Amino acid sequence: MNLKRHGILFILVLFLLSCRKEQPEEPLPIVEQNQKFEAFNIDNSGLSSNNVSCLTQVQNQIWIGTDQGVSVLEGSNWTTFNMSNTSLPSNKINAIFVSNSGIIWMGTDQGLVKYDGLNWSVFNISNSGIPANKIRSITEDATNKLWIGTFSGGGLASYDGATWTVYTPSNSGLPNNSVAALAVDDNNVIWIATAGGLTSFDGVNWNTFNQSNSGLPNNTLYSLEFDSQNQLWIGSNGGLTMFDTQNWITYNSQNSPLPSNLVRPVMLETQGKVWIGTNGAGVVQKTDNDWTILNTNNSNLSDDNITDLALRLTGQLWVSTSNQGVMRFAP
Repeated sequence: MNLKRHGILFILVLFLLSCRKEQPEEPLPIVEQNQKFEAFNIDNSGLSSNNVSCLTQVQNQIWIGTDQGVSVLEGSNWTTFNMSNTSLPSNKINAIFVSNSGIIWMGTDQGLVKYDGLNWSVFNISNSGIPANKIRSITEDATNKLWIGTFSGGGLASYDGATWTVYTPSNSGLPNNSVAALAVDDNNVIWIATAGGLTSFDGVNWNTFNQSNSGLPNNTLYSLEFDSQNQLWIGSNGGLTMFDTQNWITYNSQNSPLPSNLVRPVMLETQGKVWIGTNGAGVVQKTDNDWTILNTNNSNLSDDNITDLALRLTGQLWVSTSNQGVMRFAP
């Protein structure tokens, strides 16, 4: 009788197990770690200002654009270039770009600057075909043609070393004259982030994407980066968006652990790692479904307003901020 009862109980347990619905997996938690930043500011280093707009690696140096000129760090030595010791037309540096030939180009509030290691040259509306003096973004295509984005009504310009060509909404498919970022894909197509959406230009045709005709979450864009699979990553006022020429995927504070939709710089590392700088919520690292959020509350990051990100060849991440200088990330 006991064997029969045990047998019935065993069958009942099997039946109940077979009827149990599989529960969905819990979402991955936000990974918050007390990671370390080494800060460089006007009080503890040769940095010329705590108001930093951009930074980039130039060989074994870090070039840092501020509102008081360019500060260059090599090892432990600092050098500052400004209006008092160079031909810089303005101390306000908005962009720094290194060409394939090693020329350093800088966008200022008073024109475009070329530095070859010895000589300084300035291009402005008075001495060249550049359409505006306030330069926001610079890149170079596969033919070594320079592309310049302005943010004072000048639109987009290209320069092949001899001829300037200007693109505005009145003479091209450019949707807006304020150009925040530029990127070049594997097919040498220029992608342009504007205050009126995203557009691409292959030398003949323009294709524009905005909130009305695409999966773009916001028309005010700030950054563009291509990954190794030629997928475009976009920072905007609507979060972080990935576009693979067919599909749009957006990560925002409503559908992901991203702490803010105000995404400014985006930088891509190897193995699918994405670094995201936000305006007011610190630095975010995304690797597949894992998110690490670093801010002034859970780390010694000194400012949550991130203006740029740069990765050195050694793998060190550098972060620039709007009010507290720059920081070197040391996990």
